Amino acid sequence: MNPSVKFVLRLAFGVLLAILVGGMLDFYPFLGNDLLAREIQFCTFLICVVVGICTERIRSRPQQR
Repeated sequence: MNPSVKFVLRLAFGVLLAILVGGMLDFYPFLGNDLLAREIQFCTFLICVVVGICTERIRSRPQQR
């Protein structure tokens, strides 16, 4: 299997797992009175983490020309 496909599948699995665990813990680390607001904050945090991971993976690859 292509390493890029493996990376995407692992990343997708990790995000789904984080969403499930966050839901089970009631999105605890995020402040707010409304569950929807905490869920939005959590998903925004996950998107930022995924963008950071993908950016670092792209930067760590050697330049291929």
